[in-house]
Amino acid sequence: MDITEPTVTWLEVSHPQQPIPIGENDRVLDSHFNEQYDVWEVLLVALPGEDDEDEDD
Repeated sequence: MDITEPTVTWLEVSHPQQPIPIGENDRVLDSHFNEQYDVWEVLLVALPGEDDEDEDD
């Protein structure tokens, strides 16, 4: 998935012991554990990579 502008997304992480690949510039904005569903809920902002901004066709 190509990110062309900052994108906020929400994730449910049911197996936090396994790494989740995110981009080098992506950031976790907030997270909390939802005991009712036994998952971590994560708010993530995905930012375009530096090389994506330099592409001119």
